[in-house]
Amino acid sequence: MTQSALDQLKRLTTIVADTGDLNAIQQFRPLDATTNPSLITAAAQQPESRELIEDAYAQAKKEGYELDALVERTIDILTVKLGVEILNIVEGRVSTEVDAALSYNTEETIAKAKELLALYKEYGIDQDRILIKIASTWEGIQAAKVLESEGIHCNLTLLFGLHQAKACADANVTLISPFVGRILDWFKKAENVESYPIEKDPGVLSVKQIYHYYKQHQIKTEVMGASFRSIDQVLGLAGCDLLTVAPGLLEKLNNDQRHVVSQLSLDTELTAQEHQEISKAEFKQQLEADLMAFQLLQSGIDDALLNVVFGITDIVTYILGTIFIVILPGPNSLYVMSIASRFGIKTGYIGALGVFTGDLILILCTVLGAASLLHAFPWLFIILKVVGASYLSYLGIRLLIASIKTWQSKPQTLQTNTSNTASNEQFHPFRTALTISLLNPKAILFYLSFFVQFVDPDYPYPALSFAALSVILQIISMGYLTILIFSGVKLATFFNTRYKIAAGCVACVGLLFCAFGIKLAVSTM
Repeated sequence: MTQSALDQLKRLTTIVADTGDLNAIQQFRPLDATTNPSLITAAAQQPESRELIEDAYAQAKKEGYELDALVERTIDILTVKLGVEILNIVEGRVSTEVDAALSYNTEETIAKAKELLALYKEYGIDQDRILIKIASTWEGIQAAKVLESEGIHCNLTLLFGLHQAKACADANVTLISPFVGRILDWFKKAENVESYPIEKDPGVLSVKQIYHYYKQHQIKTEVMGASFRSIDQVLGLAGCDLLTVAPGLLEKLNNDQRHVVSQLSLDTELTAQEHQEISKAEFKQQLEADLMAFQLLQSGIDDALLNVVFGITDIVTYILGTIFIVILPGPNSLYVMSIASRFGIKTGYIGALGVFTGDLILILCTVLGAASLLHAFPWLFIILKVVGASYLSYLGIRLLIASIKTWQSKPQTLQTNTSNTASNEQFHPFRTALTISLLNPKAILFYLSFFVQFVDPDYPYPALSFAALSVILQIISMGYLTILIFSGVKLATFFNTRYKIAAGCVACVGLLFCAFGIKLAVSTM
């Protein structure tokens, strides 16, 4: 039976999965895996990741973190948790990336790397199975040098030139990840060509140059080709130490039957240059002289930060933080689910629209500077707190009364009673959900403190920044509330003939609203 190109490639090269998708890793069984914030974000949106998200948030909260520090810590914990899940599948290592915002700060990169490693140790993971992923700036490479001297292994990424590879060799880093596809993209645009034959592909040739340089100088740092655009590029580097490949390309390799041979060997005609340590000045000079490497390194860091998209400074952190916040139990989500279970899908979405409207009003208040107003007049917060707590308690008491009536109803009249109640209340869900949103001062303060963290103060159109943040919030919120609405309808079907159980659940919801009211009443700004 003919082996697939993937199976043949595995005999020549260590295959690494470039994904956080646990299902894909399980399918292709690579030895190692690499992750980055974008991959973590994609993985976090999978339904099976919800428990990991909730656990990560709970742990960060328990450790005493608040607001933006809470979000940052939650993301670190989630990143490590996903790394642990990956290590339960692969036999080798996982690469975990340091925040790109630290790419030009050696000391903070070292500190963040040690924080991540400490989290892995809490989960019983040996540090030899972790590669700390750092951008190949001079500062990042120096951070890796310190970490490697302490036995912490590093993967230097965003590497586009031999000068970066030489500096990484001087730092004795464990592994480098030269990018193939991005180099190809740059040259295609710069030279205005549609494609290159694989033997002239600039990205493939760059990795080959680095690989031969390392082997000819007996440098132990491993070379892992990354950022591929096609399986031809992957197979063009067959024989490289490692290749990190996205699931889509792994699937194509698995379905390809071509014969695969090594494309890298040490009997090269290239004459090796004498290896000498590269100084900071030489590194900077050579980087600036290499326009491709200079532009791609900077754009790679900018892309990771996403600080040029509508003036949003860190969209990955914002998306993850919003996911964490949206799925936390609260009066808004509880109300939408409860009315969907009592009155149906349409009513559930009417309530959800009230929540969305409340969110938009709070965001508008943020844009208009409501934070300064609340801090200038603390009594406004007290008024909001009292009114909000009273309203939640009022809703809770109404639900408790409704639960008593449901308990006393006969099974055959339960549906009729519910329908009559719906006819009396069907025009109120929007107003009620909107009121719950607007009278929650904790939610107000959250918006005022959270949103402003992600808007670049130098961006000339801040309204666009807030609009983009709002759209992201509403998409995530709509997805979550849709799940709750349909869950509520399924519960209604279950409770239709189980009226005493239904009454007990309605009472529990009523008690939760009362509890939210009490919690709000004792809260402080």
